Amino acid sequence: MENVKFLWASDEINKRPDVYWLMVMDIARKFPLARIKKCATIMGRKEEDDLGNFISYIYEIYIYL
Repeated sequence: MENVKFLWASDEINKRPDVYWLMVMDIARKFPLARIKKCATIMGRKEEDDLGNFISYIYEIYIYL
């Protein structure tokens, strides 16, 4: 595990909050609600969870690619 670096999502978001909020709003506008929920459930989240959390999870995929 010496070549693995663990990152906190909150640290990455706080480094560039302007980029974070632009991307979150862009995801919310462009993706249909059904797709957002599907992506979140694929990631192991419950469909009953908060919609804002779903969008944040999708954003995390983009920042770590």
